Amino acid sequence: MNFYKALYGGQYRQVSFLSFFGQVFNCGSKFWANNKRAKAKGDFQGNLKGEGRITGGMFVVQQGGSIVYSFQEEIIGDHAPLPDVMKACMQATA
Repeated sequence: MNFYKALYGGQYRQVSFLSFFGQVFNCGSKFWANNKRAKAKGDFQGNLKGEGRITGGMFVVQQGGSIVYSFQEEIIGDHAPLPDVMKACMQATA
């Protein structure tokens, strides 16, 4: 949980039940697009246990601990844009 708290400024970000069910029951939502993308790539192998409503993200951290890039999920299943991540990785290793 420390990672999630760090990502969102000391708190973890949890999608409300109302928002979560709104996404699930709206077939045109970004939630379903993310789900479809994951299934098509074969990335849908999670254990589906646990909280399930806490959004995640990622950090790119350079040696010494400085954060070069951070990404915060808005909708469950969002991915950081790969070009941005690659650019941050190049910065972190320079």
